[in-house]
Amino acid sequence: MYEFGLPAGCQLKITASMESASMVRHRWAVAIFAVGDPHEPQAHYGSRIGPGETRRIDAAPLKTACVCQVASQHEVGRDWVGDTDEVVADAPANLAVRFRMGEVRERLEGEESCLLSFEFSPARAGAL
Repeated sequence: MYEFGLPAGCQLKITASMESASMVRHRWAVAIFAVGDPHEPQAHYGSRIGPGETRRIDAAPLKTACVCQVASQHEVGRDWVGDTDEVVADAPANLAVRFRMGEVRERLEGEESCLLSFEFSPARAGAL
């Protein structure tokens, strides 16, 4: 799981994408918690995503300063196993986190990964 802060008033656009060469489905999730209240998320986004698919979500502006928790899992039979996160871009206006299957991370060059990209408006210069 990866975590980052956002200031009040920030609007968030989320894009989840999978490589077309992928062989495994993933499921991703973004939970948004008010700072100081880690028990009840203010919003929750996510979906299952397969090879070559892309999902886009425009979230409502945040009412308070928040902490975003981002995670991904991949399908193994009937179970879901947590992925390893890697920040591939981090700037005030955007963030990209790649989630890879932990057991094949060294063998594959990003083929089995879910990429979550975030755009922030206004930029998160005042991020926590």
